[in-house]
Amino acid sequence: MFKLYNQHKTYFLLFSIWVIVVGLLIIVCGSDLLFILLHKNLGGFADLFFRLITELVSTIGVTIILILLLFRNWREGIKATIAMISSTIITHSLKIWVDAPRPWVYFKNESMIRTIEGVVLLPNHSFPSGHSTAAFAMAAVLAFTFNDKRLSPWFFIMAVLIAYSRIYLGQHFPLDIYVGSLVGMISASLTWSFVVFKKQKVELN
Repeated sequence: MFKLYNQHKTYFLLFSIWVIVVGLLIIVCGSDLLFILLHKNLGGFADLFFRLITELVSTIGVTIILILLLFRNWREGIKATIAMISSTIITHSLKIWVDAPRPWVYFKNESMIRTIEGVVLLPNHSFPSGHSTAAFAMAAVLAFTFNDKRLSPWFFIMAVLIAYSRIYLGQHFPLDIYVGSLVGMISASLTWSFVVFKKQKVELN
């Protein structure tokens, strides 16, 4: 784990800032009030943008990215697949166990949630956010795979935007995306730290 941290200090620093800042906001404001503050109408372009970006970590989107990673480097691709599957299992297990209501059910007033064309508001299994889990797991996977300090911030920003899209679209509370980000990051980090492929020795006759 320390080796992974030393190789990707930029990404770990960005994620640490996220954990501290968002964690403090949730503690100070509360997840429900913070949702109300963040669930704002930013206009038609934002509606379309967040509808599209949230689909990057849909089943189809994740599958395409994993296939591309497998073709690029099968070892890295397998690690990425393990990280995504393990994080998904953890998140969906928590969803079923906690069975928390989504925002429009929690507030018992759908009018508090903006109606966005093409977005169906779901009623339950809010905690944690599956999209946020996938976004942060995939961002970490891409940062670890490409190992480029110039790209790491962009992968992180992508994950943050996808996570925020879940609040913007009225599907999740800040606490949902926060815990989802932790599950995704931890799953990817543990996979990269402990999944090791043995190198085959070539004997020269």
